[in-house]
Amino acid sequence: MFLEDFSSFLSIDANYHISRILITGNFNVHLDNPADHFFSVLSLVLSFNCAQHVNFPTHDMNHILDSVTTSADTSFAPAVSVTHWSPSDHFPVFTKLSINPTPLPPPTLHSFRRLHSIHSRSLLTDLKSSYLIVDPLKSPGPLLVAYYTALSLLLDKHAPIVSKLSRPPSPSNS
Repeated sequence: MFLEDFSSFLSIDANYHISRILITGNFNVHLDNPADHFFSVLSLVLSFNCAQHVNFPTHDMNHILDSVTTSADTSFAPAVSVTHWSPSDHFPVFTKLSINPTPLPPPTLHSFRRLHSIHSRSLLTDLKSSYLIVDPLKSPGPLLVAYYTALSLLLDKHAPIVSKLSRPPSPSNS
């Protein structure tokens, strides 16, 4: 029953993309012994992209019974240690937890035109005085190029391209 419940618990993290999972405790399972019936706990942890940070004996019979588990892609950085003096056969495990800050994504350059700020009368005046109206071309090929060129120049004059750097929101703000 434990393995099913533990698998369901880890599935919550996988399904909802919770990247700050931290599981600690004495599982009372030989996590370092494939012959142990519950060794599959460690396989289960690894299959859900988690990392087990205890890699030294926590029991006087030289087995790993305790677990400090985090999602592999988390910002948690546990430092795990053990004291080999204990009044019982289990050694206490100490965890110092620090959080590595997630780096901000690089800024992105966005270019746009402020079309809403075009003064329509000025644009119309400039259009009427352009060579498209004053001296129109007759053949379709050159006329198309002339339209593209003249309208591009007017657009650049009345709504020039503006470029700004913007930074996406950091993961902690989303």
